[in-house]
Amino acid sequence: MKLNYICVVTLLCLFYLDGTTSFYYQKKETACHRELRIYRQDPNVPGRRIPVCDSAGNYAPKQCSGSQCYCVLKNGTIISGFSVNRWEADNQTCYCAREQAEYKATGLIGKMFRCTNDGSYDPIQCTGSQCYCADQHGKQIGKSVHLTQMNSLNC
Repeated sequence: MKLNYICVVTLLCLFYLDGTTSFYYQKKETACHRELRIYRQDPNVPGRRIPVCDSAGNYAPKQCSGSQCYCVLKNGTIISGFSVNRWEADNQTCYCAREQAEYKATGLIGKMFRCTNDGSYDPIQCTGSQCYCADQHGKQIGKSVHLTQMNSLNC
């Protein structure tokens, strides 16, 4: 049996079974969706942020309010030290700041993060004594070089 479904912004899903039967399933509203719903009910409150939610309903890594953009955890908690003016935030991703904060929260040690001031990954990342060019998610691009040759990388 093929199951087709459609979800509406209100988080109410209508499931179609065999084209004739249907039932409703209420998804649990996340904190981000709740904040977005409240914003949409009264969008004219000065200074209130417009939350950006990811596909799982968590807060997206980058949030903006007023003239500032900043990095947040999945639950919306601000990660200190990673905020920039809105007009400087076009390339801000906050992927590095979030992954670094999540890693630190585990209590593990040893992983290095090279984050830019806005919380994005620095184009050069290192693991142990090896350094390499990295994409916006911190993943290696091309070959690696010894830490002492890091300045030879052209990322």
